[in-house]
Amino acid sequence: MITKIVLDANIWDKLAVDEPARERIRSLCEVSSLEIIIPDTLLRQLEVSPFGGVPDWFPTDVIPDSVFVLDHSRLGFARLGEGDVFTAHRGESQQISDAVIVDSADYDADLFVSEDRRARERYAKLRNRGRALDYARFRTEVLTL
Repeated sequence: MITKIVLDANIWDKLAVDEPARERIRSLCEVSSLEIIIPDTLLRQLEVSPFGGVPDWFPTDVIPDSVFVLDHSRLGFARLGEGDVFTAHRGESQQISDAVIVDSADYDADLFVSEDRRARERYAKLRNRGRALDYARFRTEVLTL
């Protein structure tokens, strides 16, 4: 069974200095145990980051966002969806990108990995703690490092 994962932008920063984790992810992707998915909103964040896009450390799949948000989403790069998780996660905040990424993780992935405590806790309240991991838990529970 393949486990689909969305790695938040801050996790890529952690991976930049963690070669054993990058190698483990690569090997798990190659044997079809993991699939790293990149929703369009996350792709745009990585494009303006020091990485200048998605690093080529391991295979990734870029997908459209799971919800279309006016004045945020790009035509052709987001799907029309319910947006229930988007709406609940965003709440009163203006964190549209975070909410879109979490909605995409909920719809398209099994796990959301982030160092953003607020994003993880909000998502955990909507689903369960097992779907929202910080880097340390991801490294030990998923990568077994």
